[in-house]
Amino acid sequence: MLHQIISSIQQGELLPGQRLPAERKLAEALQINRSTVVHALEELMSLGWIERRQGSGTHVAQGQWGNRQPAIYQWRTLFSSPLLKEDPYITQLKNQNDAKNGLDLYTGDLSSDLIPDFEFPAMTWDKIMHEEKQLTPTGYKPLKKLIFQHFFQDIPQKGQDILITAGSTQGIFWLIQVLLKPGDTIATEDPSFLFSLPLFAARGIHLKGIKQDQAGIDCQALEELIQKKKIKLLYLNPNYQNPTGKTMSLKRRKEIIRVCQKHHLPIIEDDVFSELGFGQSLPSLKSLAPDQVIYLGSLSKIFSSSIKVGWLVAPNPLIKSLVSAKKTYGK
Repeated sequence: MLHQIISSIQQGELLPGQRLPAERKLAEALQINRSTVVHALEELMSLGWIERRQGSGTHVAQGQWGNRQPAIYQWRTLFSSPLLKEDPYITQLKNQNDAKNGLDLYTGDLSSDLIPDFEFPAMTWDKIMHEEKQLTPTGYKPLKKLIFQHFFQDIPQKGQDILITAGSTQGIFWLIQVLLKPGDTIATEDPSFLFSLPLFAARGIHLKGIKQDQAGIDCQALEELIQKKKIKLLYLNPNYQNPTGKTMSLKRRKEIIRVCQKHHLPIIEDDVFSELGFGQSLPSLKSLAPDQVIYLGSLSKIFSSSIKVGWLVAPNPLIKSLVSAKKTYGK
């Protein structure tokens, strides 16, 4: 923001004495927090680029801009951001991995001696070129077909589509870009790994936790939160929830869907752990309410965290909006 305003002054787009928009309007136009705008304006004033007077607003300073000080980034301040600091719990887990005879259950990666040896089949250039024609804006057609057959046999494909992503976290990122704006609020389980993701703080999204018992989140607490706050999305990790490992009961799943349908609240179902169970799996939230739920899946917990292949299943209009966002922001 600093350099945008300075550049506008230097190029004559903002003239000496010209009044700048109000802080709120600047925040909305630039899609940043108002506090960020306040800090930037204070720094511009200290550097001599603008003048601020009580009751008269903010104006471009009079005089020659060449005499003013350039904006200097405070790198130490940026590096001290809490978003760049590692969680002490994660640090402790990494130290435990160095211990002998330790079994790492945090990442989900198998030990190398447990992975069977196999070879990928050779492919001719003609075959590669043929398969390339199967690529669409939403992903590789054969892969999408396999995912639907394996995970969503009980969901009608009509009206739904799959978007292939580079893991479930990228799916969350695109949903933030399309469905949310700075200042919006998401509800999720408490505790949840979501609180450790910097995606939300960087975008100015607020997270509200909902207490949970052995069956899942408290539906009464959910409804109270919906009534008190303007909740835009409910994010849930129903199978082997991260970090508690709990699996939401079928009864609780149906109760949550009823509450969300009552209040027209979309649900994001992050189901990356479902394939790790040994028993009969419960119906997904997506299968119980296809049009209410956005489903996230991934291969990272099944094969390896280094295999960044995921998918997002949602109604067609949302998938089209996500594809447009990918084209705008880059893949």
